[in-house]
Amino acid sequence: MVIPIYYYYPNEIPNTLDYKSGLDCWILKTFWKLEEYKSDLNIHLVNYIPDEGIIIFHKGFFPKDLVPSNTQLFVCVQADYGRHQYAQYHIAQNPLGVSNFNFSKRSFFEEKLFSFTKSYFIAHWNQNDIIKRNSSRGEHFKNVCFYGIAPNFPKDLLEPSFKEKLKKEGIYLKIITDSDQWNDYSETDCVLAIRDFENKPHYNKPFSKIINSYLAGVPVIAGNESSALYLKNGLGIGISIVTNSEECFNAIIQVKKNYLSSLKSIIIDKDKLKEFQDEAIVLSWDKLLLEMQQNYQFWRNSSSLAKYIYIKYRIN
Repeated sequence: MVIPIYYYYPNEIPNTLDYKSGLDCWILKTFWKLEEYKSDLNIHLVNYIPDEGIIIFHKGFFPKDLVPSNTQLFVCVQADYGRHQYAQYHIAQNPLGVSNFNFSKRSFFEEKLFSFTKSYFIAHWNQNDIIKRNSSRGEHFKNVCFYGIAPNFPKDLLEPSFKEKLKKEGIYLKIITDSDQWNDYSETDCVLAIRDFENKPHYNKPFSKIINSYLAGVPVIAGNESSALYLKNGLGIGISIVTNSEECFNAIIQVKKNYLSSLKSIIIDKDKLKEFQDEAIVLSWDKLLLEMQQNYQFWRNSSSLAKYIYIKYRIN
């Protein structure tokens, strides 16, 4: 039995992606990528919630109190959010957010109790059409950039005093908030992938800023959070991790002083990041879709009592 798989996109379907929209990046882009590379899949893009099949949705754009029927398997793409209370399947964008007791006690326990539940990590898609750092810049070090929206950047680093301190060293801090420019690293010499200096683990956040920077050939200074620590300690990626503005300033100066070495290390480290590039992400989705079809059958064939317990007495 071929089980239909639906990507739920509740809005009018646009012709281009809005890179500031998690809905577009997780639902629309995923569907388009799979259509492009895996045309044999039984997937559909819909703006309604089907009565039967596997339904993949973004947590922020799906009814929070909707309970799956016997013929529906809910697959919640968590993105920056938490878990959907009734979804049997969850997709996290941070590998340390999967079945993590500190992040979600429910996910830690429920997979041990129910055969039809599962949490899975899939990396966030890379930025489209990345323009690499212009090789003619050589060891020239001038522009330190943050790609994103200003509220997601430490306030300490937005202070005029910090910018002036960098300026005295011939370095300029640029906050790139225009999503149309998020692919352009041509004049960028270092990226600050820092959200805050509060040492929060941010188990719900991806490491996409770091991956995009490496694909563009640009060194990264990251915040002290789970995704950066995973890449540095788990995979041996040579990124600097900082916990305050002073450490950040010193790290920038160190990267500048050893810039040629930093550029060379990126070439070596890129091989360690292949599993987080688009070709590998397509394969991860393909594998996951096959697994979800098995879980659909587990859900269909589970006893009424097991379903009742899952829905009625779920662990929050």
